Amino acid sequence: ARWKMSSCDSSCALRPISTRLHLFSLATVRAATMLGHFLRHYAFQGVVLSTNAHLVLHEDFAPARVVARAISVCADHGVADVSIQSSTNSSALESFKLSRLNYLLAALPSDAWLIFSDVDELMSYPCDALAQLAASEKRRSHDAMCGFMHGRLAADFTIPPVVARTPIQQQFPLCPKESLRGYKPKAPIHANPLKITLIKARINGHAPAYLNAHKACAGAFLIGGTPQANNHCLFNGHFSHYTWTSEAHDLGTRRIADKEYTDVYVQSARLSVPCNAS
Repeated sequence: ARWKMSSCDSSCALRPISTRLHLFSLATVRAATMLGHFLRHYAFQGVVLSTNAHLVLHEDFAPARVVARAISVCADHGVADVSIQSSTNSSALESFKLSRLNYLLAALPSDAWLIFSDVDELMSYPCDALAQLAASEKRRSHDAMCGFMHGRLAADFTIPPVVARTPIQQQFPLCPKESLRGYKPKAPIHANPLKITLIKARINGHAPAYLNAHKACAGAFLIGGTPQANNHCLFNGHFSHYTWTSEAHDLGTRRIADKEYTDVYVQSARLSVPCNAS
């Protein structure tokens, strides 16, 4: 059996709100090749990169040529709103990222929608995503969508670098069999698979503010969190998470050195199956 990813053949799900659909990400300049795949994916989802993509590039102690390449990737894809964050450790960077993200959310028009995604997260949506949200809004229940990250693996179980010219799904065609709902908050090593995949710029009259990468609040209203929580969001299945790349592994190693967390690169990929396209 194959894992069911949230997708539709035409990637038409969010195109009706394309002019109001915004994308925010903070990315290391060391992942410039993945950044190209990331930008093409979200353009295909409906984001107008020239006006509605908002990127922060972290210099990440990289040489000038590496910084220049990441800037060039953004320019090649028409992204106008690009800022540079000077090198800092990953713990401080997380706080800076949330600050920039929340500043953007507060500045967006009230009818805007936002995708907040790390560069290794390629979120996808069911074709009836907007219809589901509209039906839910009539009940005043949901102004956000959530999904579960699902790791992608190379066919030979190595951790290779990302290449530019081959579709990313073909480079990492396998998915772990283990259910992403196996999250245990008190386990010594764990990773929270839940992410907010789409959020409205105003909820109950408030601009949402992210508390961490998985949870936001709008006034006293909490959105997202963990799989066991009352998430106040519509679930749209799984989406592809490209953590089993050499770039992501290097970033994780630096985060461990910064004592941000212990180890999220758990060897749980021994049992895997082909992914469907997403």
